Amino acid sequence: MIIFFAGHGATEKDVMSPDGDGLEKYLLPYDADPKTFTRQAMPMAEVSRIFSRIQSDRLIFIADSCLQRGERRPDD
Repeated sequence: MIIFFAGHGATEKDVMSPDGDGLEKYLLPYDADPKTFTRQAMPMAEVSRIFSRIQSDRLIFIADSCLQRGERRPDD
């Protein structure tokens, strides 16, 4: 199975991050509004949970996304 995502990536401070880097990672649709970030973003932890439920011999995830370091959300 191949899953392709085109959109944006974003991070948020999270000291409990499973990666140990202090950041939660998110996927956002290409037309995401920074004012409603939390309603539109999908945490990578959720993406991982969804992928773990897919019954397939192989799963390829291709992400065409950038990290929005230049944009600030209203809560920053």
